[in-house]
Amino acid sequence: MTKKVGVVKKGLLGITQKNLPVLVKDLKEISQSIQTIKSSIEDEDMVKTIENFDLFIDPKKHGQQMIEQFFEEHREIRLWKIRLKDRGIDYLQEHKKIMLDTFDNIEATITQKLRYEVARTKS
Repeated sequence: MTKKVGVVKKGLLGITQKNLPVLVKDLKEISQSIQTIKSSIEDEDMVKTIENFDLFIDPKKHGQQMIEQFFEEHREIRLWKIRLKDRGIDYLQEHKKIMLDTFDNIEATITQKLRYEVARTKS
């Protein structure tokens, strides 16, 4: 229960600090990963883009959260990774806008969820 609500700890001078819930931390990490993948797509860096796709596919990283919250997008990312390996930079250039739009949509949804969760934990 404390993982969901957050824990209030007293600091050195008696000032209370509230730890963020696990969901908020996960959403922030995904948001940071989105920024890195968007920059690698914009730079058309094949190697970095394929590596960064792993952040959203691997269950040990953000894969599980992506499956739970963005199932269709997760499938698309897996497909893009396979196609990038097969077709190379041409595929990235052709589908750059679609990829960036998808990650923008994920980021917008995450921002809404973050605002909701932070507002909920403050109350």
